[in-house]
Amino acid sequence: MHEAIERLQELTANLVRDLPQATVDDIESFISERGLLVERLSGLNLTGDAYRQASNCIKEVLSHDPVIIERMNALRDEAAQGLSKFNNARMQRSAYEVGDSYSYNESLFFDSKK
Repeated sequence: MHEAIERLQELTANLVRDLPQATVDDIESFISERGLLVERLSGLNLTGDAYRQASNCIKEVLSHDPVIIERMNALRDEAAQGLSKFNNARMQRSAYEVGDSYSYNESLFFDSKK
């Protein structure tokens, strides 16, 4: 079997094993290296048994894509939630800052008896 296919299998197995703790950087590194390996594989001219064996190995690697994509979506949702909290806090803070359209003295009303 070709070394690129073996490396692709190893890379995928390592990520899937560590997937619950995988960070965005881990997945980004995986995708980058996987892309390079796929480019190397696309240049191969395999025939017969070698082609069938490589095809089966690649199908096995691709079978892990749904769980990897699920983790990527979870990380994306987590980041979106954190960004939303950050934006909400910033809006609340800016609402209380002095220097908005109303100053402190202009926003108080006093009634006086005549």
